[in-house]
Amino acid sequence: MENKELKRDDVRLQARLAELEREMSRMRNTINKVECLVKRNNVVIVGLENNSIQELTREVIKICEKLEVLVQEDPFDCKILSGKNGKTQLLVKFKNTDTKDKVIQRRKEKRITLEECKIGSKKGNIFINEDLPENIRRLYHKARKLKKNGYKFVWYKNEQIFARKSDKTEAKNIFSENHVELMMQELQ
Repeated sequence: MENKELKRDDVRLQARLAELEREMSRMRNTINKVECLVKRNNVVIVGLENNSIQELTREVIKICEKLEVLVQEDPFDCKILSGKNGKTQLLVKFKNTDTKDKVIQRRKEKRITLEECKIGSKKGNIFINEDLPENIRRLYHKARKLKKNGYKFVWYKNEQIFARKSDKTEAKNIFSENHVELMMQELQ
């Protein structure tokens, strides 16, 4: 009798655990969507030398001019983030999503350097990336490894990560690191 009760309790607890895990997953997805909305106007610029926010603001204007994106009509805020290897990471918060989208699109079309923008005395590239939530940034980084293993395109758009093998194949939406692993195994 006692063994049957323990088994019933175990079944109930397993069902409750599964329910709580689904709820936690839904909550994580909601948090991710909210965080993406908060960050949707932001870019992170890496490769600049200065630590003065006023100088960095002027440098952002030079970068935008080089990318042929008008920013005087669309003010922005800057914040210095702690960077890896002593490199300055600058968070730029545009007031307008269109301006951020233009900056991202134009930087895909042409690579820009410190010399081209007449910034500082050192040589080097300027990197402009979307400001992604940490978990999406990790997933995107892992998904980009697909490009080394047979996928031609991997990209982020509208809070989602996609991959495509060629111009003619259908894009796959990537949901998790496990999904990336499965896609890698399919290639082998």
